Amino acid sequence: MSKPQDAAAGELDDMSPFGRRVKALQMLIEAELELMRSTLPIEYHATVLDIVVAPALLDIGEEAAKFTGQLEKALKVSEYGALLKLCPCIDQLTRVSSNLMQTLHLASDQHRGQIGRLVREWESKAIELLDDFEDHVKSDQLSLPIDATVHQLNADTVHFIESVEPYHDSIGQMISRRDERATASATESYVNYKQDLLGALAMNLRNKASDYKSQSTRCLFLMVRTSCNSR
Repeated sequence: MSKPQDAAAGELDDMSPFGRRVKALQMLIEAELELMRSTLPIEYHATVLDIVVAPALLDIGEEAAKFTGQLEKALKVSEYGALLKLCPCIDQLTRVSSNLMQTLHLASDQHRGQIGRLVREWESKAIELLDDFEDHVKSDQLSLPIDATVHQLNADTVHFIESVEPYHDSIGQMISRRDERATASATESYVNYKQDLLGALAMNLRNKASDYKSQSTRCLFLMVRTSCNSR
């Protein structure tokens, strides 16, 4: 299993500058709007704004498509480290999205909603990675350690939780938005996900422990698991 680091995650290093680039575009458009208000009749503002923003939004769309392709690759190889690059960028885009839509209120629907659509698409990829990791924990078939020490699945799950913890609010918001009928807050949604993950881990390892022939070895294995997860 790929840990939340390296590999595909390395290809996503440029996602943070991407978010800053979108913010810079918003500031540039605001400056262009001020210039138009002082130099052009209002009936020309919408047409000129679309002409001005089209090349920049096209470039942003092409760069976003590249990242989307990398996220697809991360999903195919279960590279959960992509979350560590994706979540901060989603946070950046979410913060700027509503303001950018207001700034582009005179532009076409295609241009006005581009960043919002991108946020929803990348949130969907993040949710897929979260769900994929949970499915992996439930179905992992790695063999037991002979000496009843910490199972690799246990170590990987703890590492995963520790790695995504700084983005708990962002992840919680994505999970809560997945189900429009959900009433849980972002914090509750994240806590529920983490509890489900640890519950799946506990069940899987309890089932694995039954493969030990010695009862004392089974007890030792489960004790080590409990100790590791309670730190």
